[in-house]
Amino acid sequence: MSNSRRFTPFRQVLVPVVHGVDPDSALTAARAITEDNRIILVGLCRMVADQSLSAGSLRARQVRAQIGDLVAATELRRRARVRVSHEPWEELVQLIGSIQPDLLVLGWPSTLEALGIEASEVLARPPGDIVLVRGTLVPAPAHILLAVRGGPQAGLAVRLGLALSKASRAELAALHTRPTATSVEESRRDRPFLALDRVLAGLPEVKRLEIESDDPAATLVEQAGGYDLVILGVTGQQAAASSSLGFVADRLLEETSGNV
Repeated sequence: MSNSRRFTPFRQVLVPVVHGVDPDSALTAARAITEDNRIILVGLCRMVADQSLSAGSLRARQVRAQIGDLVAATELRRRARVRVSHEPWEELVQLIGSIQPDLLVLGWPSTLEALGIEASEVLARPPGDIVLVRGTLVPAPAHILLAVRGGPQAGLAVRLGLALSKASRAELAALHTRPTATSVEESRRDRPFLALDRVLAGLPEVKRLEIESDDPAATLVEQAGGYDLVILGVTGQQAAASSSLGFVADRLLEETSGNV
């Protein structure tokens, strides 16, 4: 299979429009990686436990109008029904099961907060491939950094980086940090990257960077300053805080202000 076939475009991308949240960051990211006619908008309204669902009719109309404005004069697609629920995340999971999109794009942290779900819960039991977007993408990023460590999310991260770099004609660099002293245990932890590295070797459009460091989080923060956009794969690892995305991601978000 050729590399171009391995990393195919995203055929169907789902972007929720949640009451009280500006979907611009998620929608801009979705439009940067695929065509408008491959993007589906779904409307969701959250009602707290002591509110009746019927009281959400006004919110539903507002979301429906918001989606109408977004799809006007575009090829964006929409689900006509706006769902009002005490548990909108569960509604979204059911929609994902029926629509089966290639990708779910969510603004972070605003969309998760509006849905009443913590990042740790989403990452522990993801309903499919998910992209969390911090900030609104630079209109035409010239330099994109892909932090790669191997593992289950590495393929999605590379695929996303390739789609974004192709759309904006940006330089895509893949950064891998390895410990300065190699032990048997460290070599075992680095094993998932070796499989990914073989894939990267067949992608001449990706610039490969390897840096020795015993503090990969600090190295990533330092390198991130030279790029317009950083892509970081995270997994459902146990975290100290329910809103945490993991130590490396949390530090990157805390110490940088750009698009992640």
